[in-house]
Amino acid sequence: MTKLFNLLFFIFLCTIAFSQEFKKISDPSKCKSAIQKQQKLTRSLIADFKETLHSEMFEEPQKATGKLYYKQAQKIRWEHISPVKKILLIDGNKVRYSEKGKEIKDPSTKAIVKKIQSLMVKMLSGTFLDDKDFKISYYENSSQYKLELKHKNWMLRGYTSQENAGQSYNVTIASRVFNELWKPSPQWYTEYGLTYLNSLLSGKSANEAHTIS
Repeated sequence: MTKLFNLLFFIFLCTIAFSQEFKKISDPSKCKSAIQKQQKLTRSLIADFKETLHSEMFEEPQKATGKLYYKQAQKIRWEHISPVKKILLIDGNKVRYSEKGKEIKDPSTKAIVKKIQSLMVKMLSGTFLDDKDFKISYYENSSQYKLELKHKNWMLRGYTSQENAGQSYNVTIASRVFNELWKPSPQWYTEYGLTYLNSLLSGKSANEAHTIS
């Protein structure tokens, strides 16, 4: 696993401040090709997200949380859970949008939704890297990559932090599997229960019966 993993999925979801300084990547071709390679390998994705919207329309930043579902090719469910229930469904060129359980069909909202659809499909398909509608700057530090997408009307920042665990294993699950291979749980529970009961009937205390079992 590299620090590039899942970058394209977080690019439009995260607006987070980090203490480490980033330096601009002089040759972003390696980073770009790695993102495109990872996208081709990714068949599906489920992710929680936090969103902060800064706009002159609001006195305070607007915060929201939700869940993102993605499945190749171009099937996306972008669901805001709080503070208002909103769902954006994308299936290729088809798009539906609902708020508080009611589908919104007015022309102005649909026009905005279509723009969001186009951007999300580009982000999750990796084609945004070649898009001419905005300029992309690549940055890195010791543990992260950062991409900035600048459009004439907006800017997005995306970060990713990854840990390379190497050849590590989940010991808890592995030990359970070994136990099941040695003696399946139904057999073990039956043998334990019968031994424990027989020990009690023979006059042993509960602790002694447990030890024997």
